[in-house]
Amino acid sequence: MITFQGIGASFGVADGTLFLVASKEKEPKRYEVNNPKDEWKRANDAIEKAKSELFAMHNEALVQGADEDAANVFDIQAMMLSDPDFLETIKALIETDKLCAEYAVHKTSISFSEQLKLIDDDYMQKRADDVLDASKRVCDILTKSQSDMLRHVKTRVVFAVDTLLPSHVMLLDKSKVCAFIAKHSSPGCHAAILARSMGLPVVCALGADFDKLIPDIRTLVDGDTGGVVQSPDVHTVSEFAAKMLNQVKADHSLGSVRGLPCVTLGGNVIKLEANISMPSEAKKAMANGAEGVGLFRSELLYLTSPDAVPAEDALYEAYRDALLAANKHHVYVRLLDGDENKHLFYPDTGYEENPALGMHAVALAQRHPDVLLTQLRAMMRASVYGELGILVPMVTSVDEIRFIKEYINTAHAQLIKESYAVAANLQLGIIIETPAAAMITDILASEVDFITIGTNDLTQYMLAADRQSDLMTNAYAAPSAAVLRMVAHIVSAAKVEGVPVSVCGEYASMPQLAGYFAHIEVDALSMSPSKIPAMKKAIRALDARMCKEEYEKAVQASVITKL
Repeated sequence: MITFQGIGASFGVADGTLFLVASKEKEPKRYEVNNPKDEWKRANDAIEKAKSELFAMHNEALVQGADEDAANVFDIQAMMLSDPDFLETIKALIETDKLCAEYAVHKTSISFSEQLKLIDDDYMQKRADDVLDASKRVCDILTKSQSDMLRHVKTRVVFAVDTLLPSHVMLLDKSKVCAFIAKHSSPGCHAAILARSMGLPVVCALGADFDKLIPDIRTLVDGDTGGVVQSPDVHTVSEFAAKMLNQVKADHSLGSVRGLPCVTLGGNVIKLEANISMPSEAKKAMANGAEGVGLFRSELLYLTSPDAVPAEDALYEAYRDALLAANKHHVYVRLLDGDENKHLFYPDTGYEENPALGMHAVALAQRHPDVLLTQLRAMMRASVYGELGILVPMVTSVDEIRFIKEYINTAHAQLIKESYAVAANLQLGIIIETPAAAMITDILASEVDFITIGTNDLTQYMLAADRQSDLMTNAYAAPSAAVLRMVAHIVSAAKVEGVPVSVCGEYASMPQLAGYFAHIEVDALSMSPSKIPAMKKAIRALDARMCKEEYEKAVQASVITKL
């Protein structure tokens, strides 16, 4: 028996045969072309096809159980392929050096990847692997070499590779792959996040031990502890078998609660809602027991649009389809924000030293009121098909809410004049995700119909810890008592004003916080559709005493790591 120790990056255990990938992939053949103009067109066509495939992979990842944040890696890769500097470099290599398209793409990706690694910014360094992954897709299209590397595999395998990429997680046949091992990579890399959200065990950062792995022999992987065992003895096999059986039992028990009401033993009702990015996800959410869409992010509709900004009709159809799929449940649509990718929607934003602290939703809308008005008109036209709510993100003041209200009134007046029907029950809500908004919840609540607490950004801004940084992972290792106390404050202040409150973000889907949320009387929790059953099971097992105990444990900083 041989044991190795890495870092557990995705929970779960697996038993399979080790499939070891060659440490260095073959680079495309280099040759010169006679007609650079035609070659650039060939490169550009392949890039556009790759982008379409990446957007499709985003949707497929969601279908396979990934959550929205994890699936967004494919949008990021597609955006990288749209970068003007990236495209101009490829074009210059083809037109000036007369290089073939595949080698020009490969050479450019290596150069850009190395540049990103040198930037003293963890978020940008993570993009280095994404550049290579996206570019390899383009090269595979150009060389027609896309193939299933596991096509001859007959048994379940543990896939071992130097650097784990998102495409590995998505494209490999899940009926053949039971776990991943990586020599490099980190728990915060996009591939690990994607695997984690899909329930696939991952052990990364094996380092020098990776080179000692023996291919084609039985290998056990423990994503909880980071352990890897080859040629295990009988006792170890028995231990792993017991862990795997417990996993299966847990998964089966979750399925039985999907159609049951989400209520504690003490009668406290908490609605479980879904986060989605495309209308097609709403149907899956309802099948998993969602009682509405608590957060419909619109960014993917913009990214997949053939136009710089989607036409009003295209947005209207997407919102209408989501409302119809929600089957009379509400759908809360977030106004366009864009986060760190805002420059793609608003090209004049320019470079920001720290985009997390740069311009966001309302500030961007003030500079681009035409984009805001188009989205509002589409929402209001769709509102006749169900209960639609408008969500304003990153609010910090009453003035921002009133600015949005002015444009809602403008859109409404335009639509009525144009003989469109608009629902009378259109609701307006805000996402509280900054300390500034949290501290004036009582004032903001008087301006809106509902409030959502975005715990991801609220945590980032309260702890001054970049959630994209591997160097700050300790800040996110366990729920923060400070953030949980702030959440309780927001709920309490909103309740005084009679405004319902929901919670979205990572905290909303943590079963260990179910009692805390029940105790502070949160009205709803919004999460990835795949996480709804586990949260519902946790809530249904709680009584009043347990809720109080979990609340007290959650807000005590000295014991928070025990959660």
